[in-house]
This record gives sequence, structure tokens and C-alpha cells, in this order.
Amino acid sequence: MLPSLSYGLTRIQGVSSNHFSLEPNNSSTAQPNSISRFSLPENALWNTKSTALHFNATTAASATTAGARLPAKIDSLVQSYRLTAGGVQLSSGHNLYNVLRHAKDALCGSKTDSVLGHPEFVRSKTYVDGTAAITTTKNEEYANDGNRRFCINHWDGILGSLSPSILDTSLFPSLTLEVVWAPVSVLSSVAGVTLSGTKSATDVALTTNFTNAGAQGATYTCHDIVLSINVIGMASNLYDEMVSSRMNSVGFLEMPFTNYFMSENTHTGSTRFSVATQSLDRVIVVQRSAGFDTQKAPILVTGHREANAFVHNHPKTDYASGANLFDVGQPGLENIFLSHTEKYVGAFFNFKETKTASGTPKYQFQIQGTQIPQVEASVEEMYAISKDAMDVHTPMKNMTLAQYRDNYMVQAIRLALPDSSVFRTISGLDTRGINLDGQYRASNLHASTNVVLFMECTSCIRLGSGRSLEVVV
Repeated sequence: MLPSLSYGLTRIQGVSSNHFSLEPNNSSTAQPNSISRFSLPENALWNTKSTALHFNATTAASATTAGARLPAKIDSLVQSYRLTAGGVQLSSGHNLYNVLRHAKDALCGSKTDSVLGHPEFVRSKTYVDGTAAITTTKNEEYANDGNRRFCINHWDGILGSLSPSILDTSLFPSLTLEVVWAPVSVLSSVAGVTLSGTKSATDVALTTNFTNAGAQGATYTCHDIVLSINVIGMASNLYDEMVSSRMNSVGFLEMPFTNYFMSENTHTGSTRFSVATQSLDRVIVVQRSAGFDTQKAPILVTGHREANAFVHNHPKTDYASGANLFDVGQPGLENIFLSHTEKYVGAFFNFKETKTASGTPKYQFQIQGTQIPQVEASVEEMYAISKDAMDVHTPMKNMTLAQYRDNYMVQAIRLALPDSSVFRTISGLDTRGINLDGQYRASNLHASTNVVLFMECTSCIRLGSGRSLEVVV
């Protein structure tokens, strides 16, 4: 009988839940490109979706003529992560995990917690701890006082998608989580804090420098790193009996999760990709302009506010005094609800449609000779296809078409049934044993365009008796 038509209640007694903090095996401090390793408990019911990485991050610059800034979204500092069991890598551990996070947020809406996730750039007044305003070429700095100001608690990949999410670590060989920290190219370097069009109290234009790059050499350090995990306890042997029953009837436990593989190339009309997997579910593509990996100043999101614009509430008010003036801002778009705030993206995460001066870009994928969609699509048509591919059907209310083209150009196609992951269904394209020929075709783009493709797959962990382990990609 359907659950919505039945009456009943399942009672499980003796359940407990607690959180534990794990320090890295190597060091509680991390620099760019370093690795933090965490050994997970060997006999616990670990709730993988509740895993949180806590740390404090602060920046520095090699020159006094430039200030360093952390990127928007604190998980931008994670280049990749991987989960291993007895030395066997369970997930792909692909590079550019931070780019994937930005790409999915562009289509699905941000998953960053504004309290601990550093959601936007800090220009002068930091919203993190409300300390004194940053002036001239000072860095974005936070005291190394043992307080962990930032947290990554949303994960794509195995930690956020493993099903069931309650993992019995006693069934695995020793589990280790490795976090690879991002290079310094994810940071921004600024020549000051003043915006374009800003004027003094005497109506004198000030020098623009926040969106002008300072000298390269910005870096960051993470302090007091800990991994917080949620552990479930059960007083009864109900769970053990379920596991034993499943192994006796099938011979193994199967745990599906979303896995990602990455390909990066310079686009020349067509970019090829290939992957061998039991279920290729989606292909996600981002475009970046050449020079994205060189430290630059933050890039103003198209249409957003650039500087203060004061208007009088009375024609006889003295401008120099600053009295009785209203700050209405200077958005580049007329709709104030989409552009009334300051908003920036780092060059490393600026996904821009790099179209040439002549011609309109057209887009199309080709999988084993099959064209998706059947005709070349415009950027507007591909956006609609991409939203449907990500199973996101709510309207986007904080982004315009111009902003999508200039700052959030992400496209995707779906090769599996809608909502397959929700129902634990493997329905994507099986590419094992074949030479997959995948192509991303885009006309009228600059030949220097950087294209990153993420292949989203459904992989499975198979656990047998005696901690035997198999990963079906």
C-alpha cells in the first residue's frame, strides 16, 4: 500500500546522535596546494552529508602596493577532495572541484551558507567579523586567535550524494579523507578599495583602484583546521541485522553516489571528451577567458553597483557637507532588485561567453554521432536546456541574461531520466567497453577560450564480507 494511504509508525528506540571534531593527521595549518588528511573512526555510523570542514583563513600579499582578497564562496579554496578506503580511492578526486561548485550554483542557486561561507567579496568593510574598515592596499586578514570563522558544509560528489548517507565505517578498511587546497590563482589582488565614479565630499572624483589589479603575489593561510562529523548510535542490533540479511541474500552491499570526471582544454570550434562509466548522467560545461589563472582584481558582475551616487532632498542643501543626501547607488541595470548591490566574481571563476566580434555563438553537443539538441541552439535556448538538465524548475530571480552571458556562462545536458538520483536509479549512458566520442561544439568563440567539462556519473561501492571492496565506476 502506498505510504500516503497507509496508517502506521515505525519506532526505533535507543538512537543517539553526536558530533566529533577530527584534527588533520599532518598539520592544522594549510598553505596553497597543500593537502590536509583526516583519519575517520573505524567503528561508527558516519552521517556523510553532515560532514563539515571548519577553519580560519587569512590573506597576505608580497607587495605593499596590492591587497589580497579571499574569493566569494569559501569552498573556492578547495581544489579537490578524495575519500580512500585502505588505499583504494572511492571517488575520482577530480581537480577544479571549486569550479564545479561555482558552475552548479550558477544554474541551481547558491548553496553557500552566508554565516560561515564567505558568500561575497569583501571590499572595505568586512561582514565576517565587523572589524575596522580595510584601507588603501591592506589585506583581508582575520586574527589567528583559535576562532574558526569559516565552514564548508555542503559537498558535491561522494560526501553529499552517497546513499544511504549513514556509512558504517566498520565495514570498510581504514577510511581517509584528503582535502587538496587551491592554488593562489583563486585569490584576487587589488590596488585599493575605491570604486569607479566615487567622489569626495567636495564632488572631486577619486582614483579608481578596487577593480584594478595590484601586483601579483597574494596568498592565503588556513589555520585551526578541523573536520566535524556527525555520528549516529543505535542501542539495538537492528542495523546489524539489516546488513547481515542483505549480504546473505545478495552477497554484497551496494551504495551508489554521484561521481565527477573533469576535462579541460582550449576551445577550437569543438572540444572532445570521453569517460568510461556505467552511467553517464550529465555533462556540465563552463567557459573562461584566457588569463583566468593569473591573479587579477575582482570582476564587477555586469550591471551591479559601481559607486555611490548621492542626490539632494532639497535644492539648497550644501553638497560639501554631505547633509541630507540620499545614497541611491549607480547600478548598471535599471532594475534595482537585480543590481542595487555591489557584486564581484574572481577571474578564476568568471564564466564568460567569449564570443568573437562578428557572428552569434551557437551550441550543440554530440555523443557517439547523436546531436543534442537536434539543431544548433542559441545561448537562450541552451540556458533553458541546461536548467532542465539539472532538474531545476524554479525561476531564477537574481540573474539577468546579460549577467548569465558575462559572468555565469554554464551549460549542461542530461543523459539520464529526470530525478534519477532521488530514486536511486541508474539510467544514464553506459560507456564501458566503447570508445566514447563526445564533443562540445560552439561556433564564433575566441580560439583562446578555456573550456572545462565535468562528466557527472553514477558510481557504486560494493561491499562484501571480510571488508572486501569494489568500486564500479
